[in-house]
Amino acid sequence: MKNLVKWMYLTGVQAFIAMPVVSQTTFETHEVAKPFTRSAGLALTDVDRDGDPDILAGSGTAGFYWYENQGGKPLKWATHAVDAGLMGCLSVTISDIDKDGKPDLLATSWDDNSVFWYRNLGNQVWDKRLISSQCGNAHELFIHDMDGDGFDDVLVAAVTDNEILLYHNPGTLTAAWRRQQVSNSCGGSRSVAAGDLDGDHKEDIVGAAFSGNKITIWRNLGGNPVQWEPYDLVTGYNGAHRVQVVDLNQDGKLDVIGWGYLQGALRWWENTGPDFSKWVMHPIDNLLNTSCVGEARDIDLDGDLDVVSTSYANLVAWYENDNGKATTWKKHTIDTGMAQPWMAFAGDIDGDLDIDVIAGGDSGNEIRWYENHPSGRMDTYLNYSGGKMSTGLFLPEGYVESSTYELLIALPGPGDAKLNSSFRDHFIPVSESRNSIILTPDFPKASQPGFQFSNPLQINEIINYARTRFSVDSARIYLLGAACQGKPVLQGTLAGLFPVKGAIAINPEIQSFNPGEWTGQLKPLAIACSLSDPLYPNVETFADRLWQDGKKIKLISFDGPGSDYMTDDLADLTIRCLNYIDSANLLTGMKAVNPLPVNRSEIKMIGTGTSRRISISAVPGEQLNVSLIDISGRNSDTIYQGPMIGMAMEFPVEPSGSLRSGMYLIRVSGSESGLSTAKIIINK
Repeated sequence: MKNLVKWMYLTGVQAFIAMPVVSQTTFETHEVAKPFTRSAGLALTDVDRDGDPDILAGSGTAGFYWYENQGGKPLKWATHAVDAGLMGCLSVTISDIDKDGKPDLLATSWDDNSVFWYRNLGNQVWDKRLISSQCGNAHELFIHDMDGDGFDDVLVAAVTDNEILLYHNPGTLTAAWRRQQVSNSCGGSRSVAAGDLDGDHKEDIVGAAFSGNKITIWRNLGGNPVQWEPYDLVTGYNGAHRVQVVDLNQDGKLDVIGWGYLQGALRWWENTGPDFSKWVMHPIDNLLNTSCVGEARDIDLDGDLDVVSTSYANLVAWYENDNGKATTWKKHTIDTGMAQPWMAFAGDIDGDLDIDVIAGGDSGNEIRWYENHPSGRMDTYLNYSGGKMSTGLFLPEGYVESSTYELLIALPGPGDAKLNSSFRDHFIPVSESRNSIILTPDFPKASQPGFQFSNPLQINEIINYARTRFSVDSARIYLLGAACQGKPVLQGTLAGLFPVKGAIAINPEIQSFNPGEWTGQLKPLAIACSLSDPLYPNVETFADRLWQDGKKIKLISFDGPGSDYMTDDLADLTIRCLNYIDSANLLTGMKAVNPLPVNRSEIKMIGTGTSRRISISAVPGEQLNVSLIDISGRNSDTIYQGPMIGMAMEFPVEPSGSLRSGMYLIRVSGSESGLSTAKIIINK
């Protein structure tokens, strides 16, 4: 019988057959400050301009502080007092008020009915300046350039007199801030925001009336002073508590998100055009008990805006924009252990390219941050010395930093973001089955024909990024899709820059192959190719002419056109190549690096009809004897003799097509695996 054997890592292949896994996002809880009495005002912003976000925090009792993000693992925070005596600090934010290049801070005082500006003098010295003491129970402030003069103005929601107030920045250190009352009929005013809602290039205002149970828009009619035309976006919205102006469905028009505290609801109103009478309401959560404060951010980095929110009933949650249009939502709980969370905001706190969350507990007297542990696919951006690239990132579900993972870097060709996004999507199951972190960098121009990496540092920087950011086993790093078009992985001398265990070529073009080009270059250990693809002739000759570390390169073939980048076929080829690389290294002393469990041999039947195949599992590296016995005639035919390659080997039930009907016995024997048999019946 012809010795025709295919190699396959069964778990990976079965995973590829399934539908792509939906990415998951989980959060790990960390304390920033405890105790922090009556955590109220919060903001996530880079106070010291060192590239990572810090936390501004105000106490509902007394105190205004900023927590300096000092990085590290675990992440550390340094506490700095901005104004320890500020009473009832319910809202804080940042802005370069005087345009001197240094970020200033702003805060409200409920007790003093005031808004203050803390001018940044450098070296953590803050010059406290009063903007106004005529803000009855100042609840929330919002910074926005309302008059287009280049200086940020201040909007305030003041509870006592039901006011929405606008303070115009004079642009000098000596002049007073001009106070303008936008409205005194915003009952129990709690929140204010601004933006050009009607597209007329004038900034409009939105406010939430807690006791008035409504959200109102004040349309900017221009003039000096500015005239404001009120329009009630919604009435009967019980305990309207928070508003955000944002283009939630990303159609180019600003929408409004509204939190209804007593309504127990989180909703948004779609801006359908310049006519303010044509807003469409969409529910996000109609059962959010005591809906409090949050914001829209792309939490799962899938390109659309999600929403993070608190409920005063001990809940921090995020809402996944399930269809990308913001009309269907999926609720995910982040924390139920914080007592009366007041505010929640989001940003990349730990610099790992995903979006984390902060929240403060009012009666819990604490501030927490929630570290995002995503799994599945994310589209992120990574800076390297040659520019900025888009990359797909895959982490196994339940990723933990205390574990180590192999690193698969899928290079253009199979990993290109635009050319082969389906291939990337199908790699999500691989991240689970192989315990792998997968990066698919999309270099500029990388998808163009004939592209080669001219600078080895481009790949090296990605490897080093992954090794630094994630728990990567340096002995298990792979390059996938390398050596396309029969060329070396990289031009130039590698000089040991790459701690790469093996490289894989996908459908190499060998028409102009020159073995001399490979001198001193990183070569693939395995080549995935289509034997029947007319675009890639003589591929066996190509494989025969390549050697890596004294070992002949393994040719992994399949019957189908490879140039079409068929997802399932490429998945199959890639897994088989990885399996070969693992096995080849095991056979040359790598067993200590990659310990595999010692199992007795096992025989399985796969598929049906003419596609039926036999899968054999045994101790990796062991010498096996696999035979097929015709029980009727007791004839034996050797199928395979040699080492067990990888975790599983697969071959056709009838590779030669010459078996007659009857009962057969598959027999596998090895010194460590012992003897296993399985009966099969062939009907013709």
